Amino acid sequence: MKYLSIAILHFIFFSCTKPTAVEQPPENRSAIQLTPEQVDYNDLQVGKISRNSIRSYVTATGLLDVPPNYRASVHTMINGYIKLVEVLPGEEIERGQVLATLSHPDIVNLQKDFLAAQALKTKLDIELDRKSKLLKDQITSDVDFQSLKSDVVTANATFNAIRSQLKMIDIDPDRITNNSIVKTISLSSPISGMVSEVNIHVGKLLTPEQEAFFIIDPTHKHLELDVFPDAASRLSIGQVIYFENVSGVVTGEGVIYLINPNVSDKQTVKVHGHLTDENVPLKIGDFVKAKIIVDSDSVFAVANNEIIHAQNRHFMFASTEQGFEKIEIILGRKDDQFTEILGPELIFETEVVLKGNYYLNGI
Repeated sequence: MKYLSIAILHFIFFSCTKPTAVEQPPENRSAIQLTPEQVDYNDLQVGKISRNSIRSYVTATGLLDVPPNYRASVHTMINGYIKLVEVLPGEEIERGQVLATLSHPDIVNLQKDFLAAQALKTKLDIELDRKSKLLKDQITSDVDFQSLKSDVVTANATFNAIRSQLKMIDIDPDRITNNSIVKTISLSSPISGMVSEVNIHVGKLLTPEQEAFFIIDPTHKHLELDVFPDAASRLSIGQVIYFENVSGVVTGEGVIYLINPNVSDKQTVKVHGHLTDENVPLKIGDFVKAKIIVDSDSVFAVANNEIIHAQNRHFMFASTEQGFEKIEIILGRKDDQFTEILGPELIFETEVVLKGNYYLNGI
């Protein structure tokens, strides 16, 4: 009974006593003190917040390309079987260099037709001259003379057309005789550059509609970018472009040279940019991501990677007489390098840690 009374009194005492809340230890705001040697060893940089440029930009994607006159598809002007292919993909070539040779009966027949047209033209010219004299002497009728004159016009047209066709396949019509008919022709490059594609092989029948070679001259690279129409209104000629490849390893710079006023089928606006350095190690057709700088303001700002973020609050360390103290800051605009600092006013009146905030935060 004695022990039961003690237990009941013990229960009543603790039941009536108000529990005391366990206080969480406040955040340690004491200053961090470092020796000059520690500051130097950890490469801490201290100073007042300076002005930096906060840039507004429009994002774009596109390709590294060349103008139309710096690319060429090589076709034959007449049917031909490939006898020899002179180049390989990736090979550098000069304008006029022979890429392949072809042979075909059509090549021979065209020269035969030229010689026949030439002979007929000569014959009719002589006959026209003879009939002209007879007409003066009224020995032939005017009807016969006009008919002959029409035949001469037709013959001259046929002769000149075949002559032009021969020139198109690089055969000199002035050198064609019955004993010098050419059996093969050459395909030559219309531009200097690099062989991008070879679509033929020995023995293949090549027709005019088939592309034999594709040549690219990479000496004038440019950017072909796609920008959404709502953002394109912020663009203007001469704005700076920063771009990189997919992996971000290769970067470059350029400026806007042309802006297409029309919206494409992809619902984007085409922007043509010239490169600052055309030796950028990217290939024609490589995909690029770009930022076009449309505005730039000078504001008090620090590097993005020096701002400590915690639960939607932002901090930096200030250098005080007591050491390095963590203070909350107010942020403004930011770009890919800097973040604008708006306050508190104390932050502009004292020196802060410009490099090494995360090191101090980890102590």
